[in-house]
Amino acid sequence: MPKTSPHPSPARDDSMSDAVLNSLTNQIAVIDQSGVILYVNLAWHAFATSNGMAADHQWIGTNYLSVCDGDEPQPNSETDSAKTYPGMVGVIEGRADSFVYEYPCHSPTEKRWFLMRMGPLWGRPGRFVISHHNITARVLVEEEVRRLAFYDPLTNLPNRRLLMDRLKRAMASSSRSCQHGALLFLDLDHFKQLNDSLGHAMGDELLKQVAVRLQACVREVDSVARLGGDEFVVLLEDLSVESAQARSQAEVIANKILSTLGSPYTLGDNLYSSTPSIGAVVFLQDHETILELLRRADDAMYQSKAAGRNTVHFYRVEPTPA
Repeated sequence: MPKTSPHPSPARDDSMSDAVLNSLTNQIAVIDQSGVILYVNLAWHAFATSNGMAADHQWIGTNYLSVCDGDEPQPNSETDSAKTYPGMVGVIEGRADSFVYEYPCHSPTEKRWFLMRMGPLWGRPGRFVISHHNITARVLVEEEVRRLAFYDPLTNLPNRRLLMDRLKRAMASSSRSCQHGALLFLDLDHFKQLNDSLGHAMGDELLKQVAVRLQACVREVDSVARLGGDEFVVLLEDLSVESAQARSQAEVIANKILSTLGSPYTLGDNLYSSTPSIGAVVFLQDHETILELLRRADDAMYQSKAAGRNTVHFYRVEPTPA
C-alpha cells in the first residue's frame, strides 16, 4: 500500500492557498501569459473598492497589461504605464526573472507609496504573481532623513551642505552657458541685541520670517540658504552674459531684499525693525573655487557693515599700494 502524507500538497490545496493569500496585507493578483487576471486576494479587493475602482469579481478576466499600458496614467492609478508595462512583459517573455518598481499612489487625503513585485508563480507554468506592498512609512522616514541632512530645521531652507552642491552646479552651468551668476551673503544687523532683549524664541521667529521674505524676493531658478545663526546666502543664476549687466541684475535683487527685509516684523506683541548687510560677488564659469566665492561675498558683507550697515557692497580687489 503506497504511503500517504499527513499533509496535503500545497499545490493542490486551493482552499489553504486562498486562506494564506487572503490573510496578507499585500495586494496580490495572479495573471496568465497574456496578462489576464485569474485571481485577486481580499487586500486587492479592499484597496480597489476604497479607491473607487472595480470590485474583485470585475477584476477577474481583466487584462492587467492593458490597464498598465494606458495612454495617460490616472492620479490614483496603481501603476505608471511607462515603467510597469515593459517591466511586466520582460518577465512574461522570460527576459527577466522579476520586476520591482516603487511608485507613488496618492489619495486626496494622504500621500502613499507602494512597491510592486512581479515574478513567476512557483509550480504553475505560465502563471505570474503580482504584489503591491505599502511602503509609505519607509518613504516618509527616508524623506525626513534627507530633509534633516540638507535643510535647516528652523527655516526649512537649504543648509550649507545643499548650498555647496547647488553652487557647484551653478558654476558648472555658468561654464557651459557663459551666463553670469551671483552670490549674496546676508547678515542681520544687531541680531544679538534681539536675542538679548526679547529672547531666543523671538530671534528664531525673526529668522523664520526673514526666510519667507527672502524666498519671495528671488526667482524660481535662484536659491536661498541659511548657513547658520543670522547668516543667509542667496544664489542667483542665469544672469546676463555681460558682466556689467549681470551686476546690475544682481544689484536690483539685492536692493529688493534690502527693502523687503527692512519692513517691520511682528514678533509676538512687538513690532520689530531689522535690516541686513549684504555682500555680493558676481561670477562667471568656474574660475574660482566655491570656498573662494563664499569668502569674497563674506568680505563684501563686512564692507557693508563697515559702511554703516543696511547696504549692499560688491566685492572688489583692493589695489596694492605702490
